[in-house]
This record gives sequence, structure tokens and C-alpha cells, in this order.
Amino acid sequence: MIWLQIVWFKESGVRFLYLVFLAVWAVSSAAVEVKDLYVSEVEVASQSPEDRNGAIRLALADILVKVTGRRDIRSEAAIQELIKSGPRYVRQYSYREDGVASGESPQRKLLVRFDSFALNEALNAAGIEVWSEERPSILAWVAVDGGAKRYLLESENHPRLTAFFQKAAEKRGLPLLLPLMDLVDQSAISFNDIWGNFDDRIAQASTRYGADTILSGRLLKKSGSRWQVEWTLYQQGDVAHWRDEAKSASEALALGIDGTFDLLAERYVIGAAQKEIEQYELRVSGIKGLDDFVWLTNRIKALSLIETVEWRELSGESAQLSLTIKGDKQALRRALDSVERLFLITSDAEDQEGELFYQIRP
Repeated sequence: MIWLQIVWFKESGVRFLYLVFLAVWAVSSAAVEVKDLYVSEVEVASQSPEDRNGAIRLALADILVKVTGRRDIRSEAAIQELIKSGPRYVRQYSYREDGVASGESPQRKLLVRFDSFALNEALNAAGIEVWSEERPSILAWVAVDGGAKRYLLESENHPRLTAFFQKAAEKRGLPLLLPLMDLVDQSAISFNDIWGNFDDRIAQASTRYGADTILSGRLLKKSGSRWQVEWTLYQQGDVAHWRDEAKSASEALALGIDGTFDLLAERYVIGAAQKEIEQYELRVSGIKGLDDFVWLTNRIKALSLIETVEWRELSGESAQLSLTIKGDKQALRRALDSVERLFLITSDAEDQEGELFYQIRP
């Protein structure tokens, strides 16, 4: 199949766009729900309120990048005010000492869990789009030429580098998969296949993982500590390519994650913002009282694709709501399915008229 290939070349901080035609594949599978998207861990000097609140603001700044899909989000005046009031959005925090077991100088870390619903409401009020927890899974094939040694990146033989790669992806809220490089992978793909960026070989080897997106990287160590890196991102027929230079292999991997983050956010956040408004009817049973009513209202309003919620009818333990959303019915079902205690009870035949049926359970 012939697809339009969108190729980005990045040199000295500037991206150049080239359009060519290429035969590529589209990998299709369900997206992954990213857990703990509103959780961040940062270093903290002490457990004093001043140090804790300062660390909380740093943690919130990281969270806001993840949930908006914008690495420059901190330049927004509304976001700066939101970060200043960061402690009010905290649901839970805890301390831990890192490096104690390894004998290294311990570092105190603060783990912060923020109130996702309150943050989403604040972002919506500021007119800033939110990237939902449902995100495309990414399979990364990385070939490394370190001069003395050439290898494909995998966790068994390169645990520190792969751990850093995973941490960089986690910081951006991206679900990253690394190949097992077992006998199946070794028979399907080689270092030269990744280095030569042979699309057909990469496609064939990737099939077993069922990822939405394929990231191919080539890291080359130059003189001194300088690294040259090339990345290619394949998704749904589009191909994006960029080049960077880094001072270490770790920095090169982080640049690959940041480039992937920017490109996917452009598709899923900006693309979602441009979707037409649709209206759907929702019926919910199992409403036992005022607490369930308030809980249901707040949870639905906090979903990133919801524009408005209007109560149509409340009778006994059942209610009918009218929802306007940015997206389609499938997106709405996925969003509602992510809400704990809310269970779909509609059969395919029953919801053909556009009405969805859910039930609140304990």
C-alpha cells in the first residue's frame, strides 16, 4: 500500500519537512491506558514544609507537561499560577531514601499523587486541552554503535540504559515496549536491519508485539563524548524522521522520547481539539443517593473529552444524562469504561440508537 510519508529532518535545532511517497505499514491495536499519569517523584532537600512545597511545584510542572502534551506549557501565565498553587491539588505524598541499598549517598525523594479531576477542571477552565490516559503503545528498536561494540538495546544485557529509557518515557506518560530479543526476535531482525532502517524487516519483527507505534533509533558514538542519533517514528501510515546530537547515549535516548512525545501529542491532543462536538445520551442505574449523584457528576465532568453534562431525568435509582463531547461514540465508551465503579450494561443491539447504558456498582 502506498502512503504519503511525512518526514521531518532536524538539524541544529531546526526541523525541515520533506514529503515523499513510501510503502509502509500501519500497525493497529488498542491503545494502552497509562497508569499513574498524575503521579510524579522528585528530589527534595528535607521534609520541611518549604522544601516539600517547592518539590510539589516541580512535580506538578512535570505532570502538566505529561497531561497537556506540551513541553512548553510552563510558559503559559495560567499554568504558572496553577503551579504556584500546586500544594492544594495534592491527594497524597510520601518520602523515600534512594541509593541506601547500593551504598551510594542517599537521595531523599518525594512521591506526589495529584488530584486528576481537580487538575483537569483547572486546565479546562484555562482553555487548555488535556491528553487522556489512553495513549498509543510504542515499540522501540534501537541500534547502538559505540565504536568498540555494536548492539541492539534490550534490558538483559543493558539494564541501566534501558531503565533510563523507560524512565524517560514514563516522565512523558508514554507506554514504551522494548523487544525481548529472544530467539524469535533474533531470527526476525538484526542490527543491520535497524541500522539500515529496512521498513519491511522492522514491520515483520514488530508484528508479534501488537504496538500502535514503532520507534526505530540509530545511535552512533563520534569523537569524544559526542553521539549522533537518528530516529524514525511509524504510525498509521505516517513516517516522521529526525536527527539530533547528544553528549551521551542516555541523552540521545531522551531526545528520542521527547521527539516521539511531540509528534504524538500533535496527533492526539491538537487533533482531538479539532474534532467536531457530538452529543450522546447516557443512562445510569444504581444511583443510591446524593453521594452517588455527586460522584457521578464529578467523575464524568472530569473526563477530558467531555464538554458539557446535562441531567435530563432522575427517577428512582436511574438517571438520564445528555453529554456533549469532542470525539466519537467509541471514544466516549473508552472514557466511561476507565471510570471505576461504572460498568457498561449495553448490548451492541441496544445502543444502536446512540444511547449508552451504564450501572454504578459498589
